[in-house]
Amino acid sequence: MDISHRAVIRYFGLTGLTPKEIHEDMVITLGEDTPLYSMVKKWAAEFKHGRESLEDDPRPGRPVTVTTQKTIAKIHDIIIADRRVTKRYIATELGISQERIHAVIHNEPQMSKVSARWVPKLLGPDLKRTRLNMSRENQVFFGDLRLWMRPGSITSNQRRSSNRSSGNTQALRLPRKPRL
Repeated sequence: MDISHRAVIRYFGLTGLTPKEIHEDMVITLGEDTPLYSMVKKWAAEFKHGRESLEDDPRPGRPVTVTTQKTIAKIHDIIIADRRVTKRYIATELGISQERIHAVIHNEPQMSKVSARWVPKLLGPDLKRTRLNMSRENQVFFGDLRLWMRPGSITSNQRRSSNRSSGNTQALRLPRKPRL
């Protein structure tokens, strides 16, 4: 029911009209948009008993959503720390239902359980992040690779290309199957 309907019910209730008279007047004025008589009766009684607010009362219960970026990050961190972790363990750690954990694992980081381990379906954000971090660490540790090579030394790529160009490559030939 709309707040404006409640305001009309409250106004007519203060003027002394009964819920039935209020509903009849609303049917004439609003037509198909009129709230049900039971709702008009309920709100008229609420206002008669001293209710001031036109808004709905807050309802108890869990929040609308538990799938926030913070929760997804926590789940992801738990899985990365131990790939053999179960959904039940994650659910008890974070206080979320196993169904919600299942949805987050399969939709957000896109992982699936293979041989009792969580394995990414594709190269996901965790592997990309790991590869980027390893590349940065290697770059800091080794620096520029050209500084490590001695002048005049031949790299493995150069060695392979020189063998191909000189014709020294030999292919291993397998015996053919006899034709019948």
